[in-house]
Amino acid sequence: MSKYYFCIFGFFLLFMISCQSVSTENNSSRLYQTSDSNEYDSIIMNGWVEYKSGKIDAALKSFESVITSGNDKYLLEKGIARGVYSGAGYCALALKKPALAINYFSTDIDINIESAVGAANYYFSKAEYKEAIKCFNKFDKIYTQQSPYSSINECIGFDVNLEAHKILFLSLYFLNEADTIEKQRAQYMFIADHTAEVGISPELEKIFSQTFKNL
Repeated sequence: MSKYYFCIFGFFLLFMISCQSVSTENNSSRLYQTSDSNEYDSIIMNGWVEYKSGKIDAALKSFESVITSGNDKYLLEKGIARGVYSGAGYCALALKKPALAINYFSTDIDINIESAVGAANYYFSKAEYKEAIKCFNKFDKIYTQQSPYSSINECIGFDVNLEAHKILFLSLYFLNEADTIEKQRAQYMFIADHTAEVGISPELEKIFSQTFKNL
């Protein structure tokens, strides 16, 4: 009988040690993941600061170090929200690497207005106006509201809503399709008091203003 109880006790002891080991491993794993997450957050924030200060090469390296980390869980749960892809996209545009920029923007173009604006800016510069307009398919509030969206990071350096309104207005204007007149007018009204801020010259402002007065 004593041998029987001894075996039971031994089994119970091994079971408790095993559970403790699993618990310790899980806690360590969670701590490691949290540490990684905080480190990636810091790298992305640093990337945006580098971008704002004009250190574009360094900024791109910061963003890409997170993108290529292999931590897909972080990228999906936090990286996109922190603007790692849009940041990399703007860096690539600044470095005249449009194919790379579009590749990064396309990753979250339906989630982050920054990436939609970045991609749309590129297509607009190529006079691909319909492609520019399509970039805002998931941001329909931009058609009816002045400032419906918020920037991921102030280091981006411009008002994402005004920039979106400007690109939409100009793309619709240069397409010159009759059924878009009301959309053009709506977008113009959103930027009418901010044309200098979004880079529209006084001469163009006069043309646009006169055009819509006559409609």
